[in-house]
Amino acid sequence: AQLAAGRHREAADLFATGLAIDPSQFDARADYVRTLVALDRPEEAERAFMPGADRARNDLRWAALARLVEAALARARAPEVRSTAALRDDVTAAPADPATRLRLAQALMLDGDWRGAMDEALALVAIDRRWGDDAGRRLMLACFELCPDGALVRDYRRRLSSGLFNA
Repeated sequence: AQLAAGRHREAADLFATGLAIDPSQFDARADYVRTLVALDRPEEAERAFMPGADRARNDLRWAALARLVEAALARARAPEVRSTAALRDDVTAAPADPATRLRLAQALMLDGDWRGAMDEALALVAIDRRWGDDAGRRLMLACFELCPDGALVRDYRRRLSSGLFNA
């Protein structure tokens, strides 16, 4: 209810209390991680994520959370990561640089610009599908899992599939 009302701090406090009582509640833990990322508390999100990290190998939701935490940590740890507008300028200056595209895609994902994040992830796949241990495709799959817009996800699933099979 707190999340639905946009009260992230209150929700984070409730998740923390609940997980202190029963740390095995992985659905609540996943929501807690997303809440901490939304509150721009990436180090705490990483700590909250770690008890479920093994799940990322077999669970799409946890794999998506891994990408989300990775993006939040990258933003927090890299002072050169500036505004989204500056990152767009960087991509314009070096359109074939996969690292630059990944930084922009991660920033857009963190900002909730799902279309923009998926566009950049697709561009990254087109530049070099295998770059960064398949970073573009993995980020795209995270967006599919986290994006609340089912129609948008269906459209980009089709685009990704088409791009992978036509490559």
